[in-house]
Amino acid sequence: MRLFIRHHTEYRFTEPQARLVQLLRLTPTSHAGQTVADWRIDVEYDARLKPFREGFGNEATMLYVMASVQPPTGKQKTVKINYIISPSNVTFSDLPENKKHVVVDCMVVAFDKDGKEVAHASDTLDGAIPQAAYDAVMKQGLPANQEIELKPGTYNLRLGVMDHATQQIGTVDVPLEITDGSLGK
Repeated sequence: MRLFIRHHTEYRFTEPQARLVQLLRLTPTSHAGQTVADWRIDVEYDARLKPFREGFGNEATMLYVMASVQPPTGKQKTVKINYIISPSNVTFSDLPENKKHVVVDCMVVAFDKDGKEVAHASDTLDGAIPQAAYDAVMKQGLPANQEIELKPGTYNLRLGVMDHATQQIGTVDVPLEITDGSLGK
């Protein structure tokens, strides 16, 4: 007997979410009573899915998406993006003097309400991290910051982070509205 199972979970929030961590226990296992022919987990928005084995020995998948976006203010004329990158999602290599090396690209693309690209920025974080700072990064995440200049309007920002060593990328979409008032006019 062959079974086809489709599971759909949808999240809706009253306000846009810049951070979401969700544990997905949706991975079937093969055993004497069943053989898994095929399975997959898809997400509507780009995000990193990290498979692992949880405490009870079951396969699970963790979905990591984290960033904050600060619209312009009267004093600050640019959109500021603050990333906290999960250290388990990037590669650290050893350097002399007990330091760690990491290379990560942070990207933002702004789309207008019609889906047309209107601005973008890309920055590379190429760092040699002393051991004490590395210990803090392993506990709190790898911080990165970026800025992009946008005129008043309604936008969808696509934020992306790519680990140079593995070429793995995680992205998240963030809606943003900039008014003339937020620019101090």
